[in-house]
Formats: sequence, structure tokens, C-alpha cells
Amino acid sequence: MSVIGSIDVMGQVQRNMARDPEPTPEQIARMDRLVNTINADAENIVRQACTANETASSLSMHAQIFTQAPEGTHPLPADALLRIFLWHTSADKVPRMPARPPVENDASERAWACFLALSNIRFIGKLPQNELWLDRYCDSWPGLFNWSVYFFAQRVRGAPSADQALAAHMTLAELLVGLLHNPRLQSAMIATPGVSDLAGKLWGYRCAGSPLGRFAEILAASIIPGLLTNGTMEQLNEFCSAAVTSDMDAVAQLAMKRLKRSVHSPAELLEKRNAQELHAHAVAIVILTRLPLHPLTATLLRDNVTWVMTSALVNVARAIDLHGSADLRQTPDLIDCVNAGFTFLRYALLRSDSYRWVAQSLDAGLLEAIAALCLVVEHMDLGPASVLLRDALKAIIHDTLPKHMVYKSVLKVARRELDEVPHRHVQERVRASSINAYWEVLKNLLTLRSTIAEIEILQKGMATCDSLACLKAEKKTQLKRCAGCQYVYYCSKDCQVAAWPDHKRMCKLKGESLKGPGKSRMFLESDVAFIRKLVGTDAYAHLPHLRRIAKRDNPNEPGENFVICIDYTDPEYPAGKCSTKNIRTYQFSDMMSQAADPENANGQNEEMISMVRKAPKSWTFIENTFTLGEQKITRNLMLRQNIWIGGDSKLEHAMNWQHHQAKFACPNARHGLPSMLENTFGDLLDLPAEILSDEQDSDNEA
Repeated sequence: MSVIGSIDVMGQVQRNMARDPEPTPEQIARMDRLVNTINADAENIVRQACTANETASSLSMHAQIFTQAPEGTHPLPADALLRIFLWHTSADKVPRMPARPPVENDASERAWACFLALSNIRFIGKLPQNELWLDRYCDSWPGLFNWSVYFFAQRVRGAPSADQALAAHMTLAELLVGLLHNPRLQSAMIATPGVSDLAGKLWGYRCAGSPLGRFAEILAASIIPGLLTNGTMEQLNEFCSAAVTSDMDAVAQLAMKRLKRSVHSPAELLEKRNAQELHAHAVAIVILTRLPLHPLTATLLRDNVTWVMTSALVNVARAIDLHGSADLRQTPDLIDCVNAGFTFLRYALLRSDSYRWVAQSLDAGLLEAIAALCLVVEHMDLGPASVLLRDALKAIIHDTLPKHMVYKSVLKVARRELDEVPHRHVQERVRASSINAYWEVLKNLLTLRSTIAEIEILQKGMATCDSLACLKAEKKTQLKRCAGCQYVYYCSKDCQVAAWPDHKRMCKLKGESLKGPGKSRMFLESDVAFIRKLVGTDAYAHLPHLRRIAKRDNPNEPGENFVICIDYTDPEYPAGKCSTKNIRTYQFSDMMSQAADPENANGQNEEMISMVRKAPKSWTFIENTFTLGEQKITRNLMLRQNIWIGGDSKLEHAMNWQHHQAKFACPNARHGLPSMLENTFGDLLDLPAEILSDEQDSDNEA
């Protein structure tokens, strides 16, 4: 008895049973005879089915009964069916491109009937437990891949209707997602030339706006982490080129459109399909932005992906609260979203122009998300992923956020958002979690830096005459700005003439930088001004133990010969740590690779050091290092006057960290962050305006 005849009989029985659930005695007898016949000669039937004489309709019926009827309904063993399906999808049977429309019973029709079964969970879901089947899939992968490429062109792009295209798209995506879950198959797939192209085509295909279409997009997005988690620049380029026919902007727009659409309200995220949708598109974003130097990363950041991802994380946190269950296993899809959100932020907040993304994330509710989810992160059990997630949360709160509190744009948003965090989250969750110490440090740092920002505002508009013989402090409106560099001020023509020999070269260099490429700044102007104020103020804070260092290490060196160095890049010392260098041997770090105009910048550096060496008692030279993305930026300032020999005792007393009992000290001091319970703010506001009001600076990268 042929397989074709057998399947026709079984199909009729199935159709009859669908109409009438109670089969007649005659139908039961026919089914028994059929099963007995197949069982008696199964091997011969399989051999006959593995020929070009087998019809597509018979193979389709095999696939339908195997995938749709109750498991075990098909009289042929599943192993025999797998052999049949893989025979018809071998690589040697794939037609040449371009793909042609299917013809009844041709090779593509037969192969497609087999694909419907090969992509089904009844095969793919059992691969981890069935080594024989896994071996067969691995051996057959070249054919499955080549047929997938052909079918995308034939049955997705070339489909006569949107519904048919969607059905084909889902079958191909299901096959790839299922195979990628197995490490052996995943390795073979990643090593296959052209697989990134296929993944890009499936992801980039615009499915219909129906629930089924959105599910197809979820499937396509789920291919990305399996293929591109460790992908190269070339593989990501191939993916992007296949996804759209234009440029990176179009790829970013598509990714953002799908992500935004999946940021449901907290109540909606309690529905499993909505949480799965958010997770799929969020993970896709994580992978698409994993290469810092790839243009897609910069494009997505520019399109505000950080704000959207943080907003999604806030909604997930609120959804978990709405669910109200202490058993995290009841919300696995939401937990997956938490993992994706914090993983993304850990790395996105370190990309170029990081202060922008940190401020953006804070504005979208980052502190609320951290406070709401810190215990969830601590208690979840995701295997190795749990450790990585806890590391991500610690990196954000302990490392990234404190390092970026040197930027006024970040500080301003952080201060506002800290006040918006629900008090119960802090009391009931943060206090009970391992991040409590980091939260307290961040809060204290915000208070300290906000004090300095207030001073900056009160002293805004003040400047000092640039003549060393004068140094008169006035409002800028009462002074005259140098027309050449637009940087320094003089109280009179006489002072300008007296200062000209020392200012001449710097005036020319700064004037040229305003006209050339160096005019483009790396930072916001408000951030530049705040960093100057911060460094100048902290120089006084460190001065007592700087003096001890100098006396211990260089007892015979005059104080005016020391450069003050303050480093804000060590998370263990979030308020900065100090050291000294000798002005006579000081060298600037190499900045040729990063400066917009290296020659001009180096010229300014040389002139700065020359000015200080000529009159060391007139200047305090300060080198400070802070974070920008994954880089360490060195900025140099010249502060009038030399605070080693003419420091202000009131400011020293107010900012002397040895007077306070706080944690995380500069390693060269006994104590650390000033306690804001002290009257530091009032002491500082009483200072004369000329203190810290006049600096010259240059940018340098280490």
C-alpha cells in the first residue's frame, strides 16, 4: 500500500471525525486496517515517500496530522516522518535563484509542506532530549538554510496576498528561532555565510498590523539575540543592509517604532503577550546597540532610545507592583523585561556623549526604576543571568551615576528626580537591599554638588581683571572683554596693555580656535562652567591633605611648584581623590587622536604651562580627570591666585573633609564626603566673589 493512498484514507477519516466526533464502526475498522498496514511495512513506506514521486498534498497531510492532531495520532513513527521531511528539504533540491512562483507538486511545494512540520515544536522542542534528531537537523542545516532563503523570496516577498506572506514569514521565523535555542545548531547557523542577511530580511519585513502580524514581528526580533549577541561589525552591517533598502536611520526608525509600540501601560503589561512583545523588542535593541562604534548605536541613541527603554523599565516596575505577588516566578515575562532594561542601560549610559544619555535616563525615571526593582533584582533566579543583572544594577548606581555628577546637566535632573522617587520604595526596598550604601553615597554627592551649583549661580556674571597687577573682581558688565579671544576681561585699557605681553600668544590661539574646527565643544557650556567651579572648590577641599602629601614626599619643594590633581573616575571615591605633580616636569597627556584641532589645543597647553612656570605664585594649576563615555577626559585649569600660599582660611575650614564624619574618603584624607548637616553652604556663600571666579582652561584626553 502506498503512502499516498494511506494518507488519502487517513485524511478522509480526519475530515469525517471533524464533522462527527463519534466515528462509525466502519470508520474505526478502516483506520485499524490502515494503521496495521503501515506498521507492517513502515520502512518500505518511508523509502517510497523519499522520492520525487511523493506528492506535495500527501506530504502536507503528513505534516498537518503530525502537527495538529493529538500527539501520536499519525500511524508512522515521528522518527520516520523526520527522515521523510528532511529528505525533501536537502540542499541539492533547492532551485536556483531567482525564485519562481510555486507550481503544483514541484520540489518547492514538497519542501514547503515539510517545512510546516520541521518548524513545529513537536520536532524542534524535543531536540535537546533526542541526540539522533539533533544530529539529523545539524546535518540538514545547509539545506534548511538554502530553502529558507529561497522561500523568503518565493513565499514572503513573492506571495500573492499579505495573509500568505505572513503565514510563510512566521513559519521561517519559527524554524530559525527554534533551531537557535540549541547550542550546536546555533554555532552552525552563526558560521553560515548569509544567515545575517536572512535574519535582517525577516526582521525588516513589515508584517500586517494584526495581532498575528505583531506576533510575527516578535518571532523575527527573537532571532537577533541568537545570531548577533557576539556578532561582528560586518555581520551587523549585513543584517542592517538586508533589513531595509535605505540607511541606518531607517533601521533605527523601525527598531524604535516597534519598541515604542510595545511600551504598554503597567496594567496592559500584565497580559503575557504584551510583556513578551516588550521583551522581544527590548532585547533586539540591546543587541543592535552592543557595538559602540557601529553607526546604528549612535543613531538609536540620537533617536532617544535611552529615554524609551527607561520609560519601559518604569512601567514594568509598576506592573510588577500591580501584580502584587511575592513569587517572582509568576511574572517571568516581566522579569525578562527587567533583565533587558538594566542590561541595556548598563552599556548605553557609557556610550559617547554619555552625560546626555545619563540625563535622559534620569529624566525618564531611572531612579524610580532602581528603587522599585532593587529587591526584585536581588531575589530573582535566572541562573547565570541573575549574576549579570545584579552586576548591571550595581554598575549603574555605584559607578555610572556618581561619575556623571560632575555635569550640571545631569546633576540638575538627578536632584529633581531623587525627590520624585516614592518614599515607600526607599524605605521598604532600598533600605533592605544591597544597594542602600550606594544610594546614600549618591544622595550625599547630589547634595554636595548642588551646593556648588548654587554658588555658581550666585556668582554668575562675575569676572576678574586678567592683569596680574590688578586682579580686581567685578561684574562682567563693568569689565571689558578681550576682542581677540573673547575669553578674558580687563577693568581698564591700562590693565589690558600691561597684561598683553603675557596674554598675546594665548589670545591668538583661542581666537583661532573660535574660527576653526575647535569651536565645536564636547560639552554643554553650562557643564563646562560647572566643572570649572567644581574643580576650583574641590581644590580647597583637598588642600589640607595635599599639603601633608607635599610635606611628606617633597619637604624642600616650595608649595607653588605643585600641580593639584583631582580624579573623579574612581567609583570607590565618588567625590574625587587627589594627588600632586611638579609644575617644572609636568607634561600634558597625548590628545592628538581626539582633539578637534590638536595643533591648536597643544599650543594652548604649552602656553598655559609656560604662563604658570613664569609666575608660579600667581596661579594654581589644577589637573582634573572625569568620565565621558568609556573615556577618561583630562581638563586643566589655571586658578588665581596660588592657593598653596594664599588660600582662604574660611573656605578651607568649610570644605576641609577632616572636620566631617563621612564615608568614601579620598585615599589621602582620613574622611570623605562632607556632611551636609554642617554649615558648609552658609560658609561658602559668605566668600568674596573673586575667589574661584577666574580660570583659564584647556581640554585634554588621557
